[in-house]
Amino acid sequence: MCIILCRTPQDLEASTSPYALILAANRDEYIARPTLGATWHHFEPLNGPSDTDKAPPPTHCLSGRDAQDPVGGTWFGLSIPNIPQTSSDSASGRRKVLRIGALTNIHDDIPLDPGPAGKRSRGGILKDYLHLSNDEKTGEYLESLRREKRRYDGFGLGLFDVTVHPASDGTDQRIEVTSSYYSNRLPESSEASMSSSRTPFEIDERTTSGTWGMSNSLLSQPLDKVKEGNRLLSEVLSRSAFSSQTDLIEDLFAILRTDHGPIMSMQELHQSIFIPLLQMPSGGPLPAQPNVDAGPSSEAPESTGEGRAYGTRLSTVVLVGKDGSVVFIERDRAGIDEGEAKERKFEFRL
Repeated sequence: MCIILCRTPQDLEASTSPYALILAANRDEYIARPTLGATWHHFEPLNGPSDTDKAPPPTHCLSGRDAQDPVGGTWFGLSIPNIPQTSSDSASGRRKVLRIGALTNIHDDIPLDPGPAGKRSRGGILKDYLHLSNDEKTGEYLESLRREKRRYDGFGLGLFDVTVHPASDGTDQRIEVTSSYYSNRLPESSEASMSSSRTPFEIDERTTSGTWGMSNSLLSQPLDKVKEGNRLLSEVLSRSAFSSQTDLIEDLFAILRTDHGPIMSMQELHQSIFIPLLQMPSGGPLPAQPNVDAGPSSEAPESTGEGRAYGTRLSTVVLVGKDGSVVFIERDRAGIDEGEAKERKFEFRL
């Protein structure tokens, strides 16, 4: 069970906030699943020789990676275009697109028949998106993904295109953010209305009250943890006045650390933003409802035995400033591969 919370660009654009986009996310996963912490990369093969003889990749990617995924994909990350500073496009002030993506699975998913083409790993979804060149369109990518939807297990996908319009004719640089959402488990009626829309995948943020989030359900059916996260995020931003970036970052990580005690059921899993370590049954999911007489322990468990250790592994905060500054911070919450730093922080300017 993962969660992604965001403050909408439109809401921030009209305010005195220095930020164009604010994101906060937790990744919940089995502790034994091999994971690489966030770093800059090009999605090079995790095993075997790298593709050093190929042309330079269209983007530079920043993300963690799922080392167990067959394509070495990711659940959350960003990319910036690989535009040489000496190129004529760059010199003339070409617009640039920062892409940020978040992927969750859909709980209680019923797999679809993938057809003769066979199934594909969900890990490749963000990998492909983050590899889009500066001129490729996110809507076209999502349309191609929709055509292949049966080949994937259920997923929810939130995408954020941050376009930097260069300064010209005495005007300052301008940041524009477009957020999009797609799930391959949307009802057919929803997809039909999306097809008739001018911008079929873009989120109508007038309906989100300034803050929205996604977890392991459809965007239109938010879990309790998402509702609580939206409320807490709105409270933090209303009182912080953005006086200190450090304070804001710590407030966002505090939201991601919110829990309600030991997890004993799927209902509690749906309610808790942060998942304390628990032992998942090996024979199936947690019971639907809490059972005070029997349930997983809140003690930090071993990852062997009858169940498997599970919990919030990583928390990530991303801030995109209206001045083009970007801050990406990933913190370990539980058991990432030994030897990794507890926090990985990256700062750059678009």
